[in-house]
Amino acid sequence: MNATELPAREAMEFDVVIVGAGPAGLAAAIKLKQLAAETSVVVVEKGSEVGAHILSGAVIDPIGLDRLIPEWRNEDTPIKTAVTSDRFYVLGASGALRLPNLMLPPLMSNHVHGAVRNPQYRGRTRPHPHVPTKTECRW
Repeated sequence: MNATELPAREAMEFDVVIVGAGPAGLAAAIKLKQLAAETSVVVVEKGSEVGAHILSGAVIDPIGLDRLIPEWRNEDTPIKTAVTSDRFYVLGASGALRLPNLMLPPLMSNHVHGAVRNPQYRGRTRPHPHVPTKTECRW
């Protein structure tokens, strides 16, 4: 088969193509549309849906969302659970050893952060059997 026998390819034109619907790609697309609403922007993602690889179970600092989309807290989002406590464990075959929070840098404190819950992924992951299953940040 030569090039003259191939069917025509479908084409779509955009001003900007962003590859990856991770945090940086989505933030870039949102900010670009805020700055230039008339610009056509498309985000290409390999996952079946936006956030398929990054969002379920994530603990995020909402400061970026607050600055990018100030009204996001009034919307229906998967960020519904505030982190109420931090517990850090070293996991091993014979059990778990809890590390004192005082030994950890401030960067590891998640009290102002939110936990992303995606009901679609519920039950697909099992926590370590020696770690409590309360709503808390576990690293």
